[in-house]
Amino acid sequence: MHFKRKDKYFYFFIFPIILPIILWISSTAIGGNPEGVYYGSENTNIFWFVLISDTHVGNPFTVKDRKHINQFLSEIDIINPEIIIATGDLTDHSRCNPITGGKPCNHIREWNEYRLLFINRGGMTIDIYSDAPGNHDQYWNDEPLTLYISKSVQGRATSQTQRSWVYMPVFGKYHFINIATPHPDYTVPFFDWLAGNPAELGEDEINFIEGELNSHNDANLTFIFGHHYIDSLIVGKDDFISLLRNYKVSLYGYGHTHNYAANIRNNLLNLNVASLWDSSHYAIVAVDNDGISVTPAVIDQWPVVLITAPIDKNLGGTNPYTYKIPFSICNPIRALVFDESQVTQVQYRIDGKDEWYSMSKVRLIGGSNSYLWETKEWDTTLLGQGDHTLEVRAIGSTIRSDIIKFEMN
Repeated sequence: MHFKRKDKYFYFFIFPIILPIILWISSTAIGGNPEGVYYGSENTNIFWFVLISDTHVGNPFTVKDRKHINQFLSEIDIINPEIIIATGDLTDHSRCNPITGGKPCNHIREWNEYRLLFINRGGMTIDIYSDAPGNHDQYWNDEPLTLYISKSVQGRATSQTQRSWVYMPVFGKYHFINIATPHPDYTVPFFDWLAGNPAELGEDEINFIEGELNSHNDANLTFIFGHHYIDSLIVGKDDFISLLRNYKVSLYGYGHTHNYAANIRNNLLNLNVASLWDSSHYAIVAVDNDGISVTPAVIDQWPVVLITAPIDKNLGGTNPYTYKIPFSICNPIRALVFDESQVTQVQYRIDGKDEWYSMSKVRLIGGSNSYLWETKEWDTTLLGQGDHTLEVRAIGSTIRSDIIKFEMN
């Protein structure tokens, strides 16, 4: 091919301009695909996992840790999650003071009790259970997190403080990462408290996260879990936020505060799980046709209801990955219902009106009384455009509901 002289000059001047753009596009991370969520009638593209946090095994002032853990482990078969994730402060480690000659530390006893509860009695293995470290798990260690590595389920299985793995059902690939946020300079509880419990992601930790995100950048969705909230990072915060954004991570789950909260920041769902030890709380996260739904739960409170389709427009404040509902006589509604007793009826209603409509069992999902329920005959043709509420209630051990907001197209 021959170029006219003016064509040569055109490419001579334009090439230096477009080359950086080409290089930038080729180097930009391709991450998860949360935009791939869709509202569909398929009722098989669904799974769920459970988050717990702050079990504080070994706290000497209360027996809540043992009581609540045993109760949770006795109930988990009812929920039957694919994965259980603990987001740190697995043990307590704080009630001793070797510096001033106070009560001697017996952290190995705490870890042995942790293993007795979760492994010997609960049957937790790395195949289903992954436990990230918290700041309490490194207190009074000569080398931070040495006992965590040798005694926790994740640490013992991997010999690492961070872990990456994938869950691959027939309908997709889902990437999970547990990270280690405790700051290694704060192994004395008083100084950690005085500094505001700072978090840290060092260079090696950031490189691990980036490498794993890049290795699994074809995942449908990516989830990351750690102990501290992002704003408490005094090392690695900017790098971590960039990775979350560039790889389109869908959810960051954490504990530490002992409170429950869910909020969207920079298109990321930040899910703060309340303490199992302190308040009997845990959380269930469901994925339905790549749409995320969340409900907080409390041990020994049944039934637990979680609407999975449609997804909540207001999840975390303003859900960036929601969808609008079409005007149709055959729209689907799906909900997970978990109960220790028989559920006699599951119903839905719109905008809090008095009229309830029945849903049907689809299939068993957990214990003998836990099912996926649905209707495919939701008539939305008489609804106005804009926002509405959907409530699904289950009648079983007691009567409990889940309520979401959706938008008509």
